[in-house]
Amino acid sequence: MPYLIIDETIGMSIGFPDLKNIDWSIPKSDMGCYMDKDFAGKGLGLKAFQLFCDFCFSTFQFRKLFLCMDESNVEQYELLRPVVLNEKALSVAIIKLLQATC
Repeated sequence: MPYLIIDETIGMSIGFPDLKNIDWSIPKSDMGCYMDKDFAGKGLGLKAFQLFCDFCFSTFQFRKLFLCMDESNVEQYELLRPVVLNEKALSVAIIKLLQATC
């Protein structure tokens, strides 16, 4: 289930969050968030991640979200880790390093 991140000031898509491997029996989902390289490092991905997590928890009533990211993306991991810890606690949003599981 892909969604778009739109920069309304320029009227362009600058990234997209994505849900996959949804398990409605728990309910939980893996998620990813991809940003256009021209917009990386400006805090937009972090804000989109926070909003998308809130949207998923309230709209779909997910109990867990697993953020899948490449294990080489240490900078992104360090940026998102405090958000996950402060947001809903690790029992709700968990960062998984991208291996065979995502």
